[in-house]
Amino acid sequence: MSLKKEIGPFIKDLVKGPAQAFKYHSITTIIFTISIVSFIALSIYRFSWGLGVTGLNDMTAWGLWTALKLSIVVASGCAFTLTGMVYVFKMERFRPFVRPAALMGLLGYTTFAISLVFELGWPWRIVHPIWMHNFHSILFEVAWCVMLYLVVLSLEFIPNMLERFKMMRLLKIFKTLTPSFVIAGIVLSVLHQSSLGSMFVIAPYKMNHMWYSPWIGPFFIISAVFCGLAMVIIAELLMAIFDKRKPRMDLLSDLGKYSAAPLALYLGFKVVDILERGTARTAFAVFDVNTLLYIIEIGLGILLPLILFSNRNVRESTRGIGFTASLVLIFGGALNRLNVSITAMDHSPLGYTPSFIEYLFVPVIIVLMAGLYVIITRVFPILDPVKSYSEESERD
Repeated sequence: MSLKKEIGPFIKDLVKGPAQAFKYHSITTIIFTISIVSFIALSIYRFSWGLGVTGLNDMTAWGLWTALKLSIVVASGCAFTLTGMVYVFKMERFRPFVRPAALMGLLGYTTFAISLVFELGWPWRIVHPIWMHNFHSILFEVAWCVMLYLVVLSLEFIPNMLERFKMMRLLKIFKTLTPSFVIAGIVLSVLHQSSLGSMFVIAPYKMNHMWYSPWIGPFFIISAVFCGLAMVIIAELLMAIFDKRKPRMDLLSDLGKYSAAPLALYLGFKVVDILERGTARTAFAVFDVNTLLYIIEIGLGILLPLILFSNRNVRESTRGIGFTASLVLIFGGALNRLNVSITAMDHSPLGYTPSFIEYLFVPVIIVLMAGLYVIITRVFPILDPVKSYSEESERD
């Protein structure tokens, strides 16, 4: 099949501009507009008055926004997971999900960078790692991996733009370079996922031992794999509802089945880790809020999705695989990042309570990211053309 014929089905369904992306979805348009206005207002307020508008203080340097960044990163694991499945392990049947997953990764890491700018006391110093090199800092590696990975994700997105404007010669060049971008993206993503976890290894006396572990780096990598798969499932189901079409349940069911393996591996390592570390067993001696959160994280966020994904009837149901198993799994991944970065940490005597601004920023940035995803999938050839309900009824 020629390249022109290959991209034909994508191009014909695209809209002419962002204004048409939410056509026939007036409520969605209103919500997205409100989120834009709210984000502008939050930006003006935060950068006018500084971090004093948050609950942070000189002895508690990170809080809710850090947990948000880590949660976005774990869900953005869909990019390296899906591209690795298709390009490395040659699982070609999942190719329709590669572009959406890569886009979600690009938006996720862009959101990570924006959130980091909000959280830095001196926002313009975000560029300092480029020329101020501290090779002994884990955060230095994280900064460089995230910057380079953003570049790689942007390069992976360029073919979508070239297809949109039918620039065939350049498209052929980028098509040949795509496998190299994929390998680089996988390496960078794995490096920074593990580094984000390893960052907490240096704080054995500052973290609750239910969450502290010398294996927290591998835990972060494994959780990024199954949370990434869950994110792909949720995105496909939501876009199917948005487009009034049937989702690709055969592929989603297989993704759910493949999610069970890393979930079981993660749960097994967690159990062994707890049993091997006497300090962790001692932490369970007293039942308190930390114990309850840990039980919810493992029981509701890991064990329950593992049981659900192992059930064929659940995997073949849109409600079962998407709006039960996958949502619960994303909740568990986000709760783990929240617990590791906030709950498990010994805060200063000054204490830490997130302010209203911190709470408001979370839904605003998530809605913005979701809205941009919809707009980009309408303007550029991200989603494979799929028959709508009405078209399938006519064919039947």
